[in-house]
Amino acid sequence: IFYLKLKRRDLLHAGIIAAITGMLFNALFTNSFHQTEVLVILTVLISILFMTDAKVITIKFFQNLRTDFKFVFAVFLFSFILMTCMMLILFSFEFNRHYKSQLKLKSGIYFYKAKMFSGAERELTESLIYNPGNAISHLYLATAFFNNEKHFLAIETALEGLKYLGHPQYEYILGISYLRTGEPLKALEHLERARVLFRNNRKIELDIAKAYCDLGRFEKAKEIVLKVYEEDPENVLCLMLYALILEQEGNYESMIKILQKILLLEPTNIYASKKLFDFRQNH
Repeated sequence: IFYLKLKRRDLLHAGIIAAITGMLFNALFTNSFHQTEVLVILTVLISILFMTDAKVITIKFFQNLRTDFKFVFAVFLFSFILMTCMMLILFSFEFNRHYKSQLKLKSGIYFYKAKMFSGAERELTESLIYNPGNAISHLYLATAFFNNEKHFLAIETALEGLKYLGHPQYEYILGISYLRTGEPLKALEHLERARVLFRNNRKIELDIAKAYCDLGRFEKAKEIVLKVYEEDPENVLCLMLYALILEQEGNYESMIKILQKILLLEPTNIYASKKLFDFRQNH
């Protein structure tokens, strides 16, 4: 490799080295590089350095060494120094990535706790650019998407996050997000898991009842709703589901009583007001 026609290629190689160096600096200062890209660039750069400069540098520093053994030793020493420098550069890039990832994560958590979910989305997404395997970033980002009603993105992020951390919050996020995006069967699967992980949680019980309603299994939904109703007769979400089930059963008299009870507890409830208005218009 040292006996290539160096003179004819010097200009070309110098241009390539300059271009790659520029790419590295641009990537470093614009935060646009990824680990694989850096490794490829460094490998190419090392190869070019060997092809163009290895013979020149080794002869310059070891010009008095003439035997084959000494020349091989000189090349080996130069190669070792070059590879060490490249590893130090790569280490500095990795340290820089880790530092920026943690900085963006802390910033994202700050926005999240301040309920500024759009800011949290931005910072946490950037954190994952620097460190795609950060489990905490995935968890907070999925929750931020969920709170911003971006359910498709919440599902995608939660499924990716489950590869790194089996957190109970993911099951709830996936359950509700699938429910909101019209996939009650998948929602039921995750909500049933969430029910086991979050015991005695009435909200999850009612979400499961809603999934059964969406699947048309009103009898199963009614069992859950009546159980919650016995424990908490003033739970508005429970009453709304109960009214829906009574409507499906054709029990309009009981439905009206439940809707009126909802309006007593929550006078601005749009669901109950609309249901009563529609019923009176059609009957």
